[in-house]
Amino acid sequence: MEKQGKFKRKKLLIVLAIVLFIAVAYFSWFFILEHKIHSKACEIRNSGYPASPEELEEWYIEPPVGQNAAFLYLESFKKFKNRPKNVDEKDMMVFGSAEIPPAGTAISEALLENAKDFLLANTEALELLHKAAALGSCRFPVEIKDPERNLAYLSNLRQTAKLQQLEAVVYAEEGEKTKAFEALMDSCRIASALENEPLLDTFIVQMALEHMALDGIGRIVAGGGLDERHLKLLGEEIGRFESMKSLERAYAGERSLVLSEYYLEEFMEYAVYDFPGFVRKSPFMKKTVFFLFDVTCLRSVNNLSCIGLLSELVDLTKGKPEDIMTKMNRIDYRITHLPPYLFAVKIYMPHLCSIADKNILLVSRAKVVRLAAAVECYRVKNGKLPENPALLVPEYIASIPVDPIDGKPVRYKKTEKGFIVYSTGSDGVDDNGNSGSNRGFSKGEDFTVRIER
Repeated sequence: MEKQGKFKRKKLLIVLAIVLFIAVAYFSWFFILEHKIHSKACEIRNSGYPASPEELEEWYIEPPVGQNAAFLYLESFKKFKNRPKNVDEKDMMVFGSAEIPPAGTAISEALLENAKDFLLANTEALELLHKAAALGSCRFPVEIKDPERNLAYLSNLRQTAKLQQLEAVVYAEEGEKTKAFEALMDSCRIASALENEPLLDTFIVQMALEHMALDGIGRIVAGGGLDERHLKLLGEEIGRFESMKSLERAYAGERSLVLSEYYLEEFMEYAVYDFPGFVRKSPFMKKTVFFLFDVTCLRSVNNLSCIGLLSELVDLTKGKPEDIMTKMNRIDYRITHLPPYLFAVKIYMPHLCSIADKNILLVSRAKVVRLAAAVECYRVKNGKLPENPALLVPEYIASIPVDPIDGKPVRYKKTEKGFIVYSTGSDGVDDNGNSGSNRGFSKGEDFTVRIER
């Protein structure tokens, strides 16, 4: 009996020792992960970036009193009339089902009059937009640190950008080139109103606004009639679209939100969709999955991996646009081959990486339009086209733009009636300037500005 009792006590001590070892190992691992995350936050903070939603709020600086364009934009939203009574929606360009005719094709009188009626109904909104664009600095009244932040003003900005685009088209069609130029400049500044807002959702809208501005500029430049000063100023404004600063701020803002773990929680909801049906349909099973995600420290492990990858993306934006595609491909490959326990990262990060890819397409397109404006500026001043783009440097453009998609100079060719400027488009293949029906965003198409007259 005594030997049996000793054996039981020895067995119990062994079990307790094992439990104690597991507990010590678990809590050591837990505190190591927490320390790593804390160290990362300190490192980020020391490098001048926000490391919490509260710091992100302060990072979005308020302009001086009386210089914040946001309040004028917000007032213009209230004045905007989307469906004026005297406007036929079927014959409405930009806002309706009617397409803007290609550059060089006259707009029918019915379409033009309908558009003028629409602009007339929105006179007050347009006046406020022009005043807002003149201020130059903007900070919308949004609580960045609030996970449920209201970003309704982003959709309103899209509408006002369309209004400016329509105004530029109408002025150009009526030969009011100076007014068309002013409307184009203001459409660029609407996009720039978001350049300091450190949110990825905002950055996506900013890119959409910049694409709208490029649509308008490409059309008006192709239509002719702008003088040397107008073309140079448009080129400078387009140059702002090529900056990666807004993307850097957006990634840095996202990183500070990841540090708060809010966004990882959100993407865990998507991760659950990859689980068997009985898990997805049962609230209890879902709560169990989330509990295990926490108790096994997988949350901290995924969080730490996200922070590291986002830091790489922030650093990536500081380089040249033409160097980003190759580096992004390497990051994409690494994400694809992450171990299964980083499933939240594998769902979350591709979405973030795709935004950089889309920004590179925008930059490529902006470089094409900027080079086309420089070529047209040369023709206005010299009465002829340059034989090669090197003649544009440095008077008309600082240097020949490099296509960030394939790393080669943006293409320029003279044609029988004018010239063509293009980059390879989203497929990265030189398709000889074929813009296609999707303007360079589909296979077999290039980002193109063709000017023939």
